[in-house]
Amino acid sequence: MSDQQKAGGGCLCGEVRYRVNGHQLRGTICHCEICRKWSGGAFLPWTLFDQSQFEWTKGTPGVIQATPAVIRSFCSRCGSPLTFVFTDSSEIIGVTTGTLDNPHDSPPTRHNWTAREVS
Repeated sequence: MSDQQKAGGGCLCGEVRYRVNGHQLRGTICHCEICRKWSGGAFLPWTLFDQSQFEWTKGTPGVIQATPAVIRSFCSRCGSPLTFVFTDSSEIIGVTTGTLDNPHDSPPTRHNWTAREVS
């Protein structure tokens, strides 16, 4: 995604929408136990952006802090996992790649927590 592009996305039911006015910092696939349990999948792809370029444009997501380090948001109506932010930093926001309107514009380029990968 170029610097001039805007990324949009939202939950499955359309109750919650967001927009990012900036480029992807990186894309990653997380294999940690928390992402697996939260998504119900074997891994969870994330696209990371500068949090100052992110805004909610429709609805208000629910939030959960399952660990001290991360706050996650989700749609309270349909349950779609949407974002994460680190509690010790307001610089980066992770957006679940599958909730982007054009996820092919922000492909993952690396894996993390691979020691916990389901194989």
